[in-house]
Amino acid sequence: MEALAIASEDPHRVRASSKVGVDTCLRPLMRLLHVADLHLNQRWFDWVTQQSSKYDAVIVAGDLQNAWVKEGMHAQAKTIAKFLTSLSAPCLVATGNHDYWTARGSTDVYAEGGWLRILRGKGSVRAADGDVSDIAGLRVCCNGWLQVPDLFAQADIIVTHAPPTGAPCATGSEGMDAGDPEIWSAVSDCPPTLMLCGHVHQPRSFACQWPPVNPTTWILVSGYDEASPVPQHWIIDTDSKQAVHSTGIGIAWG
Repeated sequence: MEALAIASEDPHRVRASSKVGVDTCLRPLMRLLHVADLHLNQRWFDWVTQQSSKYDAVIVAGDLQNAWVKEGMHAQAKTIAKFLTSLSAPCLVATGNHDYWTARGSTDVYAEGGWLRILRGKGSVRAADGDVSDIAGLRVCCNGWLQVPDLFAQADIIVTHAPPTGAPCATGSEGMDAGDPEIWSAVSDCPPTLMLCGHVHQPRSFACQWPPVNPTTWILVSGYDEASPVPQHWIIDTDSKQAVHSTGIGIAWG
């Protein structure tokens, strides 16, 4: 793997497990748009919708909702459902911490990421939490909040909200590691080529290789700039094995 240029919440919690079987490494020609942390920003939703026709798939690595605004989570889920199902390219999406709440004893089919899982197969939503999807031979695993993937073979890409604890791109500008302490141990026996994440709004690095010794995986974090007219994002080309961030930072692998 060769670098071209490399430039919050605590995820400790009880986990569920989603078992998927995948194989192979990145090989087909594919152009992907990777975003995360859209946080109910309608201007950003509109931008992703407009851009989606240029890509073979849109990857959303969590935090579509915004737990800090007055609009209720159910109402937010309905707004986001319209956005996700109407994209011009297949969409593969995983929940983040803002997308997840507990039912607290009530019957709430939207709770614990249920609002997103019921969208799978509707409109452009190809895969959600716990799913593995084959896009032109590319295997993509969507790992939801409070989950770890249970892989018995290799995935090309894992979509998960928080990057692994200890990775440079899990540390924000204030020096706090907001990474996931469990995700890497769950996939280290069959590591992906790419791990697409969000969660860290101003990461120390938008991209990093992991683990630190004999790295196998590029971790890409989209980032978050509230003042930007477009969401921070990665454009990934699996044919040329290159990815470029919206800030101009690029990586290459293979």
